[in-house]
Amino acid sequence: MEQSFQVEMVRWYYSLTKRPFLMPEDMYEHWVILAADEGSFHYRIGDEAGMAKFGDILLCPPNVKLHRKSDKPLSFLFAEFSWRNAAGQPMEPGPQLPYGKISFHRINRYSSTFDCVREMSNKETRDNFAYRQHLVTDMLFLYAAERQDEQSLRYTKDPAIRTAALYIQNHAYEPISLKELADHACLSQSQFSRRFQAAVGQSPIAYLTALRMKRARSLLIETEQTLEKIAIQCGYQNGFYLSRVFTATYGISPSEFRKSYRI
Repeated sequence: MEQSFQVEMVRWYYSLTKRPFLMPEDMYEHWVILAADEGSFHYRIGDEAGMAKFGDILLCPPNVKLHRKSDKPLSFLFAEFSWRNAAGQPMEPGPQLPYGKISFHRINRYSSTFDCVREMSNKETRDNFAYRQHLVTDMLFLYAAERQDEQSLRYTKDPAIRTAALYIQNHAYEPISLKELADHACLSQSQFSRRFQAAVGQSPIAYLTALRMKRARSLLIETEQTLEKIAIQCGYQNGFYLSRVFTATYGISPSEFRKSYRI
């Protein structure tokens, strides 16, 4: 997948109330994302088949039949789109982009995006088309980031550290300690810190902090939330501590960052 890309929205539909799929299968001219909100469904795309629930998205390429069936009514997002490069010209993502089910590891990050999807359900499409397009792009960027994480971890020969790094990604925005991470890897804290540094190139706390700071940056730019609320969503107890870590990381306070980089 290209590191810089855009999407051009063709269609968007989010089901306000739970309902079954109207058609058990269909084929589309453009790329499609299908994502369950409340409920789950069976799917088949090419030779791949399985069950999808919240935290998963189906990515279906053009002119490939998408089969879907829900045992019970569900709410879901459907988005049809085409790819654009950074200059806005048509492009294809390339054969390295797998299609089918994508399961997100950073479920809290995915959930925050889907909160915005729900908010859009009651608003006029004409007035919010660009923002809906942004939300689909955000899902794909999140997937690209997770792919990059997985590729970098693939070169980590220490299986205990690979597992620990994935654990950090999945629980980055929850209260988490070095002792908890070391216990999860069945190592002492000193052994864990040394092996993590050797395998990943940074300490486990620095790795955790980087994930939290990325989320803090996004929330500062994209929302009106107070620093206290952002802190809780990034795994910190209060806004004062988040501000101290953010300033030490970027050399600028959260309030100054928000003023300078707000879209």
